[in-house]
Formats: sequence, structure tokens, C-alpha cells
Amino acid sequence: MRKIFIILSILLILSTNCLGQMLRNDDLTLKNNCKPRQVRLLIGEDYSNYNITEIKNSATIIFQTYGECLQSSISVTVQNSQVVTYDGNIFSEIVHSQWNGEKFCHHDKLCTNMYYNQYVHIFRLPLPFGVPFTYTVYGNLYSKAETKGPFNSQLPHIKLENIEDFNEQPQRILFFGDQDNTPDGKLNMNRWRQLKKEGLKNKQQKIDSMLFLGDYAYEFYMFNGKRGDHYLDSLEEFVAEWPTAMQAGNHEDNYNFKFYNEKFRMPSFNETSNNYYSFNQGLAHFIGVNLHFYDSWATPEEKSKMVQWVEQDLIRATQNRNQTPWIIAFGHKPIYCSGDSDCANFPQSFKEFDELFYKYSVDLYLGAHVHRYQFLKPLYDNCIQSYQGDDNNIVNPQGMISVIQGNGGHVLEFLENIKYDIQFLGKTDERAIEIKNYVGYGILEIYNLTTICIQNVRSLLNKVESTRCIHSNHYFDNTTVNHVKANENIRVDSNSQYLFFTILAISSIAAIYFAYKFILKYINI
Repeated sequence: MRKIFIILSILLILSTNCLGQMLRNDDLTLKNNCKPRQVRLLIGEDYSNYNITEIKNSATIIFQTYGECLQSSISVTVQNSQVVTYDGNIFSEIVHSQWNGEKFCHHDKLCTNMYYNQYVHIFRLPLPFGVPFTYTVYGNLYSKAETKGPFNSQLPHIKLENIEDFNEQPQRILFFGDQDNTPDGKLNMNRWRQLKKEGLKNKQQKIDSMLFLGDYAYEFYMFNGKRGDHYLDSLEEFVAEWPTAMQAGNHEDNYNFKFYNEKFRMPSFNETSNNYYSFNQGLAHFIGVNLHFYDSWATPEEKSKMVQWVEQDLIRATQNRNQTPWIIAFGHKPIYCSGDSDCANFPQSFKEFDELFYKYSVDLYLGAHVHRYQFLKPLYDNCIQSYQGDDNNIVNPQGMISVIQGNGGHVLEFLENIKYDIQFLGKTDERAIEIKNYVGYGILEIYNLTTICIQNVRSLLNKVESTRCIHSNHYFDNTTVNHVKANENIRVDSNSQYLFFTILAISSIAAIYFAYKFILKYINI
């Protein structure tokens, strides 16, 4: 038995080193060094401008190449009009993403040295709002083999001129987090492919934009960054056509999110490094916050700057509520969640944001991190706040509602669901309206000044499992805070942990025992 273990260990080490060396060098042997890869269409800087008078940067289109490719360009056709070509020498910035064996880990685990050498092309384009367009990406304008596309897209309106038209067709925003390229993650992508087809047939079903709530690929840096690149290749058919806003998760935090920031650019990047930013879309003001950066990386000065920036943004958003009545915060880590050991600490860790979001009557928080779907009641100071109506139609909530969509599909989904079921068997959290374990995604529908709805989609059945609507006048009564505490957040108690790990240990020992008996019986060593 000992000989078998030693032989398998040596083979594993050798195969890992050979694979790492192969993946390290394969970039140098590619014929099409300027072939665009991982095309992504992100909302541009203009969306953060309340009083926009001239379109300068409505769309940020990013792609990667193995070579520097100084002849890159993007051609755009708007509603069958004349083709406009945007020269990379004028409209793009090139970031050289180069890593030479630096150590990458996730919370001091799954460590490896990464060798990576690619060029990230960042185009900032003045494309019209609300008008269909087609674009093609050229890594080398003079080589037909080094192109990608065409892609079909349409930028959402920053603000609406005619509210009546909006009532007839709600704005639909797909949101999800915590996803990789395993079968569970692919399951969601298969459903999104169907959504794209349905949107072409029926405008009511069209997705207007997408929110990615962090944690991609698990772990993106493995195999010299190939795991993350392969995931983004798979995501390309969606993120290249649905205008997207990104937030980093805790799995992207190596070197203070440096690798992530080389790949993505959101509004206000030069000031906030993707950690917080805001934008207007239709009737909603969105504010993205990287609470993991705040909790784990930010210096005291950076924390103070972030809190001040968020408050100033919320003051301005509140003043503009006649045009954008809905204020929606989003990020990877939430302030409130249920059924995870982290969740018990978040209300205290992120108390400054809880207070700001309550003070300025933020309607909704879209988060991930916990690998389940959760719809929570309006909360403040870890207390349930009052609301009218019922759990399907929440009327004038006096606190922010949190929706967690961390069930995007990833490698640990099945095991975590078993662990969750064992730990919290028979327990409830009265702060939660709904908690589900299956793989899925959410769709936020913004109907009008006072109504939004959240669809919870179960991907395996391709079914909307629940639709819950919020009807709000957007103002909390801050003078009558409900200080009656709800039952404490579900915690991972020690007995549940012991039970789970005991079952896991017994299963592992049994598997080793039967493998040993099999080897003794059938293999002569």
C-alpha cells in the first residue's frame, strides 16, 4: 500500500510540473498571436454621468491577445448604417498582463506559481444608447484570421424620456455570481443561450444588461491562468452582447485584485480601481461596492475614502430620485445573508454601509458569496423592518431587501449543499422569505417608478420558481426604527460541524479501505 501511494504521488507531481511547463510555453508557439479572445462589453464611463450632453465613452469593449498587436481595431455598424472603424491607436489602451512565477493562493490554500503573458486591449467607444448595433473585433486589421465577431448588442438607456413606453416593456437585468466551467456552471450558460433566442423572438423576454457578482472560474490562476481564461472564453457569447457591470469576489483578491483589474474596467476606475463605482440605467441608480476589499485589503485611509465616496454618491442619487427612483446596491459579499459562517459577522463588519444604505433608503442589495439563492426581508441593524403586503408583493418596506444569487454553478456546489442540509436540518431563519439550494440565476425586472420584480430561475428545470415584487415610495421612516431583534442569524454551530466532518471522515476511511482490499485481491505487489 505504501509503495502504491509513493508511486501515485511521484506521478502526480511529475504530471503537474509537465502540464504547468506546457501551459507556460504554449502562448509562444501560437500562429495567430493577434486573434482576439475573451471579448467583453462593459458599460462605459458615460453611465456615471447624471447630466450627459455628449456621448464619449458609453461602451468599454475589452479583449485579449497573446501578442502586443498594435494594429487592433473595432468596426461598428449601427442599424445598418455605414461601418465606422475605431483605430486602436486612438481609442484603446493596452495593458500588458505579465506574471513571472508569482505565488497565487486562495486564503493560503490551492497555491501555485503563475506564469502569464498576454495583452489586454481596452477600447472606450462613443456608441448610441438604445439602438441596436453590430461590431467586429480585429486583433490585426490586416489579417482576416485574427478577428472575432460579429456580435450584436444594444446599450440600455441611461435615463428615460417616456415613462409610458417603459411600463409596456420592463427593463430586464440578469444577475448571478459564483460560477465556473463545471457542468453546473454550464447548465446556467445553456439556459442563457435559450434566453438570447427568446429575446430575438419576443422583445418582452430580451435581456438588457447583466450584473456579474464575483467569483469566477475557481481558481482563475490555476494552470497559469488557463482556468480563468477558459471560463471567460465560455462566457464570451453572453458578456460580448449583454452590456455588463462586474464586481470582484474574494476569489479574485490576489495582490489586491491586480490581475482582475488588468482584465476589467468599470466607471471611475482611475479613482476607485473597480472597488466602488455607480451608474444610472433607466429608472435605477446602481452602486457597486467591493465589501471584501473593504474588509480584507483596505487601509484605514482607504476605508474612510470608500465610505465618504459612497455617501456622496448616495446623496446625489437621492437628489435625482425623481428621474431614477430606484437605488440598487450590488457586490459579491452582502451585508445580510443566511446559513453561512461568514454571514453572522457581516452586519457588524459592514455596519458603516448598513447605516448609509438605511439613511439614504437604498431599495435593494444584490449579492452572492453564499452559494444559494436567498430572498431576505427588509433589514437594518440586523432587525426585520416593517412592510405591508405579503411575501410575494412587498409594499413600502422600511429597510433594504437583500437578494443573494450565489448559485451560479461551481465545482463545490453538490458537496456544499449536503453540508448545508446537515448543518441546518430543522432550523429556520425568520429573516428569510425564501432559501433554495439549486443552481440558477436571477432576473431583475424594473417596471416603473414604484414597482420592480425579481425572478428566481431554476436552471435544471428551466423554470421561474418564484417571482417577488417590491412596490415602494423609496423612503424609509428613519424615525421609527424597529429595534426588536430577529432570531439570531443561522450559525454554523460546532455540533453540526462535527457531524458533517464525522460523516465525511467515515466515508473517506471506507473508500480507502475498499480500495485497499481491491488492490490486495487483484494486484500483486
